[in-house]
Amino acid sequence: MEATVGEISLNETSVVRVRVTDFGGKFRIDIRRFFYSEDDQQFVPTTKGVTVPINEGANLVKLIQGAIDLINIINAQGGSQ
Repeated sequence: MEATVGEISLNETSVVRVRVTDFGGKFRIDIRRFFYSEDDQQFVPTTKGVTVPINEGANLVKLIQGAIDLINIINAQGGSQ
């Protein structure tokens, strides 16, 4: 089983996809970079990405929110984006 939750376009030939995958009977969250293959006429996965066990999903969300909060603090103090 594999289902795409969504994607972020990085440029015309590269996206980051968030997917739910089933590996060995266990669900995982897969966040991976895909590139457009002219040969295949579709986006194909690269090795650049991370797969997280589903039971760590809530922790992953907290970590990402923490990173966003930190960036907001830095920006509020006059830092760069």
